Amino acid sequence: MFKKIPNIIVYQNEPLYKYSTFRIGGTAEYLVVVQNEDSLIEVIDKCIQTNKKFKIIGRGANLLFSDKGYDGVIIVNRTNQINREDKHIVASGGVNINTLCNFCAENGLSGLEFCFGVPSTVAGAIHNNLGCFNHTISQLVNNVKVYDGTNIFLFEKKDCDFDYRRSVFCGENLYIISATLQFEYDIPEKIKMRMQNFFEQKSKSQPLDLPSAGSVFKRDGEIMPAKLIDELGLKGTRVGGAMISTKHSGFIVNVDNAKAEDVRELISLIEERIFFNYNILVKTEIEYVE
Repeated sequence: MFKKIPNIIVYQNEPLYKYSTFRIGGTAEYLVVVQNEDSLIEVIDKCIQTNKKFKIIGRGANLLFSDKGYDGVIIVNRTNQINREDKHIVASGGVNINTLCNFCAENGLSGLEFCFGVPSTVAGAIHNNLGCFNHTISQLVNNVKVYDGTNIFLFEKKDCDFDYRRSVFCGENLYIISATLQFEYDIPEKIKMRMQNFFEQKSKSQPLDLPSAGSVFKRDGEIMPAKLIDELGLKGTRVGGAMISTKHSGFIVNVDNAKAEDVRELISLIEERIFFNYNILVKTEIEYVE
């Protein structure tokens, strides 16, 4: 199906757990690893032309793949171009955020330190407006290069409709190709120190030693789902191989070959308990892919 497209690796019936930070998921009919921007566009075009269902992923965080797998094409974005122009960096969507953090540190460019240690790509971070420690990726965005299946557009920051854990790219057939990010100059050693400090804070409060998809539920104003889960005494509750983390109640972790249905059942349990006790409908950050 993809024989004439260069710079890609194609797998059939590929286990999806290998491409998920949750380490959960059945097999994909096709899984295509894409290594440059032109090839990414060609693979998207091929899927559209053949009416094949497809989904583009980065590092596989914030995703829960179905136990039944994916009847279509999973496109793994591994495009990796990084170009610097003074305080600006143009990075392909598939660039690993941690690779970009290290690149910035070496070049004395500050602003991305808060992302260090997060399993994401540039495209994934922009898509979900990655944020922590009162910083968000949207603060650095200058513009985003986007493909809609027909044309390539340049979205200025104001066009991206950034909000808490979302952007315009969440609800449209808009595929992020690359982004231009703007930084400030600083001493490399200071940048590296801040990166390490942010990572240590994450390590102390989050279960980074176990497979998860990050924070399960979105905050809603002053409502913090993890706090409610603690109050309900649900920390450590387990369904099959999935468990509410004993380190941070906002995380569900894979402790023993968990299935997607274990996670979904645990999420439903949390939603029901919070609604019954607080009359609050919590919203998930995790996307279920089937």
